[in-house]
Amino acid sequence: MSTKAPVFEFTAEQISAIPAKAIETLEARLKEIAGVPGAGSSFDNTLLAFERAVADFGEAVNIPIVMAYVSDNADVRKAAQEAELKISQYSVDLFTREDVFASLNRYAAKKEKLGEVEGRLLEKTLLDFKKNGLGLEPRKTKKVKKLLKELVAIELQFSKNLREVTDSADMTAEELKGLPEDYTGRLKKTAEGKYNVTMNYPDYIPFMDNAESDGARKKLEALFNNRCAASNVKLMEDAIALRRKIAKLIGYPNFADYMLSDRMAKNSANVIDFMERTWAKLKKKGRKELRQRAKLKNKKTGGADKGLNSWEWRYYNNLLKKEKYSLDHEKIKEYFPLETVIEGMFDIFGRVLGIKFVPAELSAWHKDVRTYEVRNADGTTAAYFYFDLFPPPASACAAGASWPMVLMSSPRRP
Repeated sequence: MSTKAPVFEFTAEQISAIPAKAIETLEARLKEIAGVPGAGSSFDNTLLAFERAVADFGEAVNIPIVMAYVSDNADVRKAAQEAELKISQYSVDLFTREDVFASLNRYAAKKEKLGEVEGRLLEKTLLDFKKNGLGLEPRKTKKVKKLLKELVAIELQFSKNLREVTDSADMTAEELKGLPEDYTGRLKKTAEGKYNVTMNYPDYIPFMDNAESDGARKKLEALFNNRCAASNVKLMEDAIALRRKIAKLIGYPNFADYMLSDRMAKNSANVIDFMERTWAKLKKKGRKELRQRAKLKNKKTGGADKGLNSWEWRYYNNLLKKEKYSLDHEKIKEYFPLETVIEGMFDIFGRVLGIKFVPAELSAWHKDVRTYEVRNADGTTAAYFYFDLFPPPASACAAGASWPMVLMSSPRRP
């Protein structure tokens, strides 16, 4: 195994120790950057040094944090979740460092001629500090920092709740009518002879696409859309309130403008304008497509509805494909076995990007993960590719993440 490939074999104790060590290393490098005098400052010893220090810090903590999302070990997931919270809250501290901000500003004041990329990096880095409250009066900066840390904790808890959902619905054989045998055959059966359908995407989406029972689809959709409602609705309300406060303190009219200020759209007014113009152009076509599906629904049910309910659109979309376009995904997939699809996918990406995906024995988070070296045309390793095709049990976070899980990692520098 390549010594440069990332390692995923952690104990909970090892993960718990990583944040403190990584922070200590980064703090030492930040101290050097902060100590650079204005006269001796350069792009390399301020901005580039900061960028490299933060990148190395990310490299040290990112893989352990990934374990919160993919590990099937509850203790490892818990340690990784706690590590992610520490790292995320420390990142707020990082971008509220007055000494580092001052050092970067001393260099910026020299107004050296920079290339387009270097100039954008300087602009973006200074803005990241300002969006964390730097440049405000100390009282406001302290308040922003406190609110950002609270927001980080809420957002991580919200995601954790979704990842660890274990909700499911028990369906009768009648309610499963329309589902293919390879779907029903893998479902767990209850003592009462019913079939257990989980909130995992490989269960949920095929069910909504194919189940003929309108009531069963309605039941499953309600369960799916209300995952964690008892806890997450309150968390979302708290997060929205915090975001509003943060944006106002920093000087933005709302959190959308705060987030969009350095993105292509620039502000929420541009986004809303774009959406309204797009909606106006799509409305006529959308109504036509809705009538098609409503007609199909009424033909099947003998009703006279003019619209579709939220639990119906996937089913009638799928039915339309079958009846009007003879496009049946269940039949099509018979011609695309897994190994053929993977081989074809790698062949296409390989030709487009000028690379090769070579199977490799690498450390991974589960024995079923497929691992590859991504090689350049000259045979050197460009990256490592991890392909996890099957979601773990619901208790191991499948419900809150899409699957297959794909991870790409660049080789570590010696």
